[in-house]
Amino acid sequence: MSRLVINSENSEYCNQARDEKNCYLCVGGENSENCMYDTHDSQSKYAFDSYGVIVSEITYQGIHIFYSMKSFFSMYLLKCYNVRFGYDCTNCKNVLFGSGLVGAEYVFKNKVYPKEERENIFKTYSKKIKTIS
Repeated sequence: MSRLVINSENSEYCNQARDEKNCYLCVGGENSENCMYDTHDSQSKYAFDSYGVIVSEITYQGIHIFYSMKSFFSMYLLKCYNVRFGYDCTNCKNVLFGSGLVGAEYVFKNKVYPKEERENIFKTYSKKIKTIS
């Protein structure tokens, strides 16, 4: 048997997949929607080019992302929101270039900023790295 796809919809190029919907070239996934080039994703939506994304949404190039939303180029996130270039963060929000953080919010390079100042920094870097702010 060259492919194992169970109960998936519009996911012809997936393997070892179960209950996938609108996925492309995903391996070892289950109950995910609108994902591409992922390995071992589960119950995720809009995950692209990632590995080990579990119950998360809007992830690009993530590794071991759990219960998070809007993470880009990050590794080892747990319950995070809007993290870019993050590493080993737990329960964090609005982080740009942060690592080893727990419960932090409005962080840029591991330093906490007021919301307005951090949003200006985010906008500047968003234009530079061409991501959605």
